[in-house]
Amino acid sequence: MKLTIPQLKRQIQNNEISNLYLFYGEEKYLLNNYIANIKDKTVNGFLEFNYFEYTDETADYEQFASFVLSYPQMSDKKMVVLKNCGFLQNSEYKDSLTKLLSDLPSYAVVVFAEDGIGKAKKELLALIEQKGVVTEFEKQSPENLRAWVNRKFALSNKKMTIEDMNYLVSLCGCSLDKLEIECSKLIAGTEEEVISKNHIDALVTVPVEYKVFAMADCLLNKNANEAYSLLREFKINKEQPTEILAIIYSSISEVLMFKTLMGQGKNPELYLAPNRKWLAKKYRVQAPKQDGKKLREVMKMCYSYDEKIKTGMIDGYTALEAVIASML
Repeated sequence: MKLTIPQLKRQIQNNEISNLYLFYGEEKYLLNNYIANIKDKTVNGFLEFNYFEYTDETADYEQFASFVLSYPQMSDKKMVVLKNCGFLQNSEYKDSLTKLLSDLPSYAVVVFAEDGIGKAKKELLALIEQKGVVTEFEKQSPENLRAWVNRKFALSNKKMTIEDMNYLVSLCGCSLDKLEIECSKLIAGTEEEVISKNHIDALVTVPVEYKVFAMADCLLNKNANEAYSLLREFKINKEQPTEILAIIYSSISEVLMFKTLMGQGKNPELYLAPNRKWLAKKYRVQAPKQDGKKLREVMKMCYSYDEKIKTGMIDGYTALEAVIASML
């Protein structure tokens, strides 16, 4: 059966553990948490004999099948997790895997964890859905992440304003993995009950991508001092100019999209990727102020300089300086 994450949570809480699971999607933090929850409910002793993980395509199919068919040791159940092992995609294993999964021993719990299922054999997907549980772990929305942060802080008697939570979520690139780390740092490093933006700026590691977005914002707002300050920081840290150009290009193209669609009375936020919707508010304010022709010219410049950097025709930071000068 196909279950949403809340449905899966209720099932596990009720000790209704299936013999077979297929988890897939981008949100690895939640995916791995649910695997851990199933493990806690399943294996009650001798982990070295009753729990095993295969983590890449070098996994041995015969070893996996032998593990599933052998009885658990001093435990009612045993569990095996296969992370991107390729068994579901490889025609070589389709028949034997179909036979194994069709009649799993009652003591065995098998979990497939995949980045995506686009290349998996349809017959195997249908079989897992019939015999077990299939759940997709999509990237969480900024609203869900903000709620998660709020709960995390509340458990430690900490608070944060909605605005600052949005700022924290955006800094972490809408990643639960990074939010978990940074929230723990903020809780441990803040004596006050209310965690503020000042605490975030002092303690949270800012990713390069966010700094490039900030640079694009400075350029669009004609803030030369801040833009050149960020450029110096990128040079010192030896960041790749082509990656910076690509993010500037992406940011400007999305501002142009907002300008165009807002002018047509459409909602441009619908066209943003889920992990970039936190930028919508910024783009809505920025887009009407910009000249569409100028934005297109800068995009062409970014593309042209990217080609020239890669072919050795120009130094990367010389190209970046030219783009910055043209926007200011």
